[in-house]
Amino acid sequence: MLDQTYSVENLLRLMKKSDPGKYRMGRERSDYKAFLSNLSSQISSPNFSLGGLRKVIIKNRDVFITSRAVDDFAIRKTNDNLRRIYKVKQSDRNKVVSQLLILSQEPVPYTLVKLDLRSFYESINKEDLVEKILSDTLPSNDTKKIIKSIFYNSSVNSAKGIPRGLSISATLSELFMRSFDKKVKQIPGVYYYARYVDDLVIMTTKSALETIQAAANCLPEKMIFNDDKTCWIEIDSKNAVKKNNCPNNTVTYLGYQIKIDLSSKSKRKIDLGISQKKINRTKQRIVLTIKDYNINNNFELLYNRIQFLTCNYSIEERRNASFSSDLKAGIFYSYPLLDGYDFVKSQLKKLDEFLNKQIWNRKGSIGSKLSGFIKNNQRRIISNLSFLAGFEHRKTKKFLPKQIKQMRKCWKYV
Repeated sequence: MLDQTYSVENLLRLMKKSDPGKYRMGRERSDYKAFLSNLSSQISSPNFSLGGLRKVIIKNRDVFITSRAVDDFAIRKTNDNLRRIYKVKQSDRNKVVSQLLILSQEPVPYTLVKLDLRSFYESINKEDLVEKILSDTLPSNDTKKIIKSIFYNSSVNSAKGIPRGLSISATLSELFMRSFDKKVKQIPGVYYYARYVDDLVIMTTKSALETIQAAANCLPEKMIFNDDKTCWIEIDSKNAVKKNNCPNNTVTYLGYQIKIDLSSKSKRKIDLGISQKKINRTKQRIVLTIKDYNINNNFELLYNRIQFLTCNYSIEERRNASFSSDLKAGIFYSYPLLDGYDFVKSQLKKLDEFLNKQIWNRKGSIGSKLSGFIKNNQRRIISNLSFLAGFEHRKTKKFLPKQIKQMRKCWKYV
């Protein structure tokens, strides 16, 4: 039977590496347990309610954050309970793209449709969702108490849909969308469907417009597709193409660009690259890094930031209060499916060219100011850092959490 209690051991299992410092929990496991024992008693009290939810605006969206440890851990355990009770699991980004690559290469007629849900979290009917959870016998009374406390919070209650930013947000959205996902899979002609948060992809034997209309008919009330981000491509038995918003037969999905080469009739060739949005974001970060260097003249920070962008790095992840494991991210590990494709290599070469152009630039407001602070030997040190080399050789660097926090300061929301 699932243990839904907010016990010390259950809260301990949900700890993050940053928690001891963030909440001043102490240094030893015994300190953690003593701290969590107090939280457990508070959460288990019949009169407990969340009191530290704050609303902030990020990219013109309402985002909710917890300011108290007791609220944070209460929501974490509630999320854990719902995920286990309802077997909620978010799609694996790389698995979805990998399946899409295999299906796109098949030399058969097909239609590929990519859709985006507009204002996804804000469009979810929170009344229906909360009623579903509260009327179910599976969640414990304490689990329901926390759900009520989240949605009866004045800030959350006055906002549209479900709150962004909380550890439980994704689980609630997945639970709400289950009925829609099931209906789309049953649309005639659909043989592959996947959804990653608000990004959908469908492969079907029917026409794009027919499929889009059928999927729209499955949408929950008040939820609509974002027409500006709708993309589709139809390929017949002779490789003749009809398409919408797919330049060069390229579909962008989950950070990847999938380019379909129709020159061969025996098997369609696929080339893979990084989405243009991600490329542009990296360029923005390079420029912001140099602009910040022009203010602080900290060459070590400049070097670390460019190195962070061009290489891979380890992230320590706490699995429980006594064990940590290293996860890897960066130019290769964030895009593991790209290995072996020519498209991404040409993109990374262009990024290297962009970096060198910016670091050697002596003109304009940024370049002329940079020339007053940086020496040529320092420019050469930066020029030796390479996106392509970081990707091909999987160069990995370890950064301390405080270093990463400092490096990301000038990239906030970019």
